[in-house]
Amino acid sequence: MGDFNARVGTKQIGEENILGMSCFGKRDKRGSMKKGLKELNASKKWVPCLQESSQKNKKTFYRTEIVNIATEFYKDLYSKKTMLQPSVLSSNHNNHNTVKRFTFNEIASMIKRLKKEKSSGPDGIPNEAILAGKPTLVPLLTTLFNMILDTKTIPEEWAKSNIILLYKKGNPNCVSNYRPISLQPTLYKLFASGIERRLAEYTEKHQPVEQAGFRSSFSTTDHIHSLEIVIEKYQEMKRPLYLAFIDYAKAFDSISHDSIWRALNECEVPSEIINLIKDIYQKSKSKVILDRAGPEIDIQREKASQLQEMLKEIHLVSYTVGLELNTSKTKIMTNSIEIPIKINNAPIEYVQDYVYLGKQISFKKTRHKEELNRRINTAWKKFWSLKEILKSNAPIRLKKKVMDSCILPSLTYASQTWIYNKFTKNKIITTQRAMERSVLRLRLKHKKKSTDIRHITNVIDALTHCKKLKWKWAGHVARMNENRWAKIVTLWQGPMGKRNRGRPADRWLDEILKIAGKNWTEKAKDRKVWTSMEEAFTL
Repeated sequence: MGDFNARVGTKQIGEENILGMSCFGKRDKRGSMKKGLKELNASKKWVPCLQESSQKNKKTFYRTEIVNIATEFYKDLYSKKTMLQPSVLSSNHNNHNTVKRFTFNEIASMIKRLKKEKSSGPDGIPNEAILAGKPTLVPLLTTLFNMILDTKTIPEEWAKSNIILLYKKGNPNCVSNYRPISLQPTLYKLFASGIERRLAEYTEKHQPVEQAGFRSSFSTTDHIHSLEIVIEKYQEMKRPLYLAFIDYAKAFDSISHDSIWRALNECEVPSEIINLIKDIYQKSKSKVILDRAGPEIDIQREKASQLQEMLKEIHLVSYTVGLELNTSKTKIMTNSIEIPIKINNAPIEYVQDYVYLGKQISFKKTRHKEELNRRINTAWKKFWSLKEILKSNAPIRLKKKVMDSCILPSLTYASQTWIYNKFTKNKIITTQRAMERSVLRLRLKHKKKSTDIRHITNVIDALTHCKKLKWKWAGHVARMNENRWAKIVTLWQGPMGKRNRGRPADRWLDEILKIAGKNWTEKAKDRKVWTSMEEAFTL
């Protein structure tokens, strides 16, 4: 534990090592918890055993056989062919847009953005080596990268990668429950980042507003917020709603390459870039790495009937590009009658709740309480996973950093979409106070005031943080383009229907209207005015 403190604590003037003589290595100036834990973890986890796909009851513990099972699995996965329509395969790449050349400044900027302490690929070149040789490498890499653009061919060594396996969930003996991560050559990754920037110039303008992942100015909060508001308004008007949560089986691994070329062509990506990416895909070779290497591998509707038709159409379109719906993980939710729905004759399961993009979604009246309790449980699990720091004799400034950077995000994820009634506020406050008392090893019998405890810990107040996030998100929604779903559903009056008698349920927008008034969207467009009102909202 002391060695961990020596790594992550920022040493003050005149301060001695926290553990004295047992410390080793330099302190991390950034105070990185992740780096400290990584350096302390000298051992490396491996896959203990795997079962053969042909013989599910037979397990093997031999390292060579485990590597062979994983290799055969991914070899079969990557070699699957999809029957595409002739019109899809006959797309000609005749986009003659000019491809920007690489410049010294661009290469220098790309190198500067390289992160340290990242795993290297088959070349064994760490990012630190590229950063150290930046002055010498910039002109050489500029010439090399431009030469590759001209020839539309990458070096053979760049096409090789190592596959490592990360366990996801489910049966740990089943290879399909592991996520393959490709470790690629460092210079290739640097070159690919430049190509990605050139691709984005063309593909971004063709992206629909429904695509929120991996895009600037978008986040998972967009979809979570939109879905929560739709549920809120349908529940208020007592209207039936059917939701489908679709999961694809090995989506990134099984998609047809021909569909990729067609999509890039439709986005008017220059044919030079498309042909270059083709060359990369055609040359790609990988080998599974565990503790030894394996051989190379060549690599929203109101009616159930409407939802059935939508799923059928998605299934057919997905099949044409090599994607297959995972019927065991695809789920349906409704606040109405559970009418059987099938995909390719396989029945889809109805569920009462579903964790969507990290937040639990349901139609229950208690859905907000259940999600808050789930987040509190997650935060406590994170708390106890870091007990070696939080329950130790480490300096309080180090514990504060862990609380603010590790525990607080676990507790407040998607808090922009929460409704802050009395119950929610009390739960957040009491949870954080309990954690602070635990950190200081205090109990209620010690009769220590919460204000005194906060003066010692100096952690970020969780409730204030949550409400700030919601206020900023509301302002962001108001300033969105008119075609963004988060804005559309927020300003939408809701479906036609009849409300229940009595006091209406709390709405997400009620708190915003109370502070900003009915013309809140106009006020939010002026950032200074909106920021000046934030304090009143967080009180």
